[in-house]
Amino acid sequence: MNTAQSSPGFEAWIDGSKVIDNNGPMSVFHATDVTFQTFNPYGHFGTQAAAQKRADDRHFATPEFIEVYLQIRKPFVYPDDGVANHHSIGLASALKDGIITDTDFQEICALIQAGQREGQDQAEHNRLKWENTATAVSKVLSRLGFDGLKYDNTEEGGVSWVPFRSDQIWWACRGHPEP
Repeated sequence: MNTAQSSPGFEAWIDGSKVIDNNGPMSVFHATDVTFQTFNPYGHFGTQAAAQKRADDRHFATPEFIEVYLQIRKPFVYPDDGVANHHSIGLASALKDGIITDTDFQEICALIQAGQREGQDQAEHNRLKWENTATAVSKVLSRLGFDGLKYDNTEEGGVSWVPFRSDQIWWACRGHPEP
């Protein structure tokens, strides 16, 4: 049992989370090559093998793997396009299935457009594009009662999770969730 699981309040905090397996709450991993102490919203989490693949694909020189628990009670399930987790595929599916309206879709597009910036290098552009798109998607999906994303990740393997708020993350080595 790790620090999180033995911490007071963990069971109440994790109750109702859909990030589980047959044994109960399931830890997931984030791969990074940057040292940090607090997650921003919209972090990407998956199996340990998926985190390793992500680190390998991004050529991290000295990757760090952070084990966490996620409190995602109502994930929006994105279909997997077989290549990568494209928001456009998930949003088109949500629109087709009536989960979001055309007005919701237009709001997301307007928020994405409003957040675009000029002049970054490719890595910074990709990071900001993901963050900007996730912010727009989460704003509308949160209003509809969703608190994260879930998708089958064939590119890296396994299921991937994206919480909408940083307080949905509890590091396995800590006795409390993110602030």
